[in-house]
Amino acid sequence: GVSKWILLSDIQTRKFCDETGEFLLELSLANITTVFESEINVPSHGISKSTKMETGYFTFGSFDWSLSILASEGKSGVEESLETSSNVKPSIFLNRLTSFDNPCRVQYRVVIGDGKHREDSGVLDQISDVSGRIRGFQMHYYTLADILKYNHNKILVYVEMHCANTISEAKVPMIKNTSPTINCYDRNKQGWCIEADTETEVLKLKLFFMDLHSVPRNHLRYISWITYVVTRDPNSGFRESIPVLNAPHSNYYVTDGVDMGVVMETDILSRA
Repeated sequence: GVSKWILLSDIQTRKFCDETGEFLLELSLANITTVFESEINVPSHGISKSTKMETGYFTFGSFDWSLSILASEGKSGVEESLETSSNVKPSIFLNRLTSFDNPCRVQYRVVIGDGKHREDSGVLDQISDVSGRIRGFQMHYYTLADILKYNHNKILVYVEMHCANTISEAKVPMIKNTSPTINCYDRNKQGWCIEADTETEVLKLKLFFMDLHSVPRNHLRYISWITYVVTRDPNSGFRESIPVLNAPHSNYYVTDGVDMGVVMETDILSRA
């Protein structure tokens, strides 16, 4: 990167310091990807229909994770031979092992195998529910037999973790409350309040941090978030998540500050 030195006296004369001579330094890191690589040993007794193989755990985004390969999701319950089971296209699951208070939205990529027989999931954007379960994906191009052709007893696994964000749902009354109350929590179990503003042509939302006192003194807390308005069709029951405009939003919080709320605009009409 570019090295640039600034004299402390220059920082003081330009009034970046407070009365104690301290100043804040913000460091931003972008386009960072966490990579986990592992080898899964194939059971010595072979692969049956119910065989589940799993990596060790790794940590990302304050959660522990593992990756599992399920040989077959057949429902007959009948054990199959190694040859038959190896020729199925397995299902791959990313398992969240900790912090089950909230669901989590995770973006990740998985590569199974190497060389010629290598299956790449591409970047997946999925929800890990409160049990840590996820939709996962099924391999389309190669079977376990293909993957094991050059590594007879091992399956090579490569995982890229792009982001893992806690999801908190809030039921927001359309009538403004004169005394805001906590209606959702973050991953640190700190309270937030979302209010609706229907006084204009389009719906606006306002987010307040209700636990400002939890921010350590002489520190700032930086929060970034994405908000969706979840609508439900009364006839079909289909739910649609509509992102607010100009997302993501962010703000700095200080323990002795006053939170005036962050306004988030939508393109949803609030008046008929």
